[in-house]
Amino acid sequence: MMCYCQDYRDLSLPQDHEYVTSSRETMLGRKLEDIQAGREDRLPQISASLEMLRQTLRESKWLGGDEPNYADYRILGSFLFTASVAKTPPLSEEDPLRDWLDRCFDLYDGLGRHPGLFPLFGLERREGDPELFSTVAAMGGQQHRNTGPDSTRAETEAITRNMD
Repeated sequence: MMCYCQDYRDLSLPQDHEYVTSSRETMLGRKLEDIQAGREDRLPQISASLEMLRQTLRESKWLGGDEPNYADYRILGSFLFTASVAKTPPLSEEDPLRDWLDRCFDLYDGLGRHPGLFPLFGLERREGDPELFSTVAAMGGQQHRNTGPDSTRAETEAITRNMD
């Protein structure tokens, strides 16, 4: 949101600009223009921070396995909001998330294909930027930890044992 807070205000209805500006500047403690400034330097870091999601989706069609589940919908919501305000795309054209996002955008009769949404793909890596995503497959890690109810059963039982 920080990279798009001024865009969000500018895209809101004209009668809402004052409210959006004052409420967000109060909440964030700075002018929207100052917060959004320099986003071109931050977007590559945000893209790179999505690597765990990419690694998980390299091994499974959906976060829910063979079918989308709450985790897919929850993360999709963040991408849909971003697409509603992102005048500058946050992901590169070659991002491995494209396959998953395209399938997500097709859910619910193509809700994610609404013509009012901005493209999420188009970020270009500049000299000095971090890699936008890894091209190397994961070797273990967090994406293997929660693979369904059986993988977390012991932890859940330990946490809830004394909750009565």
